[in-house]
Amino acid sequence: NAFPDFLAWMPGASDVLVYDVQTSQSNAFIEQADLVICTDFNDPKRIGPLGDKMLMLTCPKLMIDHHLHPTNFADAMVSIPEASSTCELVYEFLSTVNSQLSTVNCQLPTANCQLSTDIATVLYTGLMTDTGNFSYNSNRPQIYGMIAQLIAAGADKDAIYNAVFNQYSVDRV
Repeated sequence: NAFPDFLAWMPGASDVLVYDVQTSQSNAFIEQADLVICTDFNDPKRIGPLGDKMLMLTCPKLMIDHHLHPTNFADAMVSIPEASSTCELVYEFLSTVNSQLSTVNCQLPTANCQLSTDIATVLYTGLMTDTGNFSYNSNRPQIYGMIAQLIAAGADKDAIYNAVFNQYSVDRV
């Protein structure tokens, strides 16, 4: 379904297909997938009809999530309920992939998982929002190292905070 309007400023937001609204276009897109990465949900039932469609796909599926009690629906699963957010796990995943690919001197165009400003911005936003601006579920010391790396890569913590918490529409107020 649609994401909240207060996140429409995020890099890539204009490229998002909303399954409930753009069902045929979404189906055509995912039917051509070589890999499906499922993030921030641990059971296909949580994504409604899209979950049924995803389960019918023959391509591999990777689940990255931090919620309790995942169902075993993916070919590979990264499930760490102690993590502050799925963005924490995505950051670790990208760091691990980048490290592994660099050790084998991979020449693939996707082998460079360096943090762009856009990636740093969306990961920082996810860390911030999933922890209530770091007020809960944020006691693991390693997330603060991640935050430092995301800021170093270009995430503007003040601009992100302002965009998420200080730009309320009349309806949201």
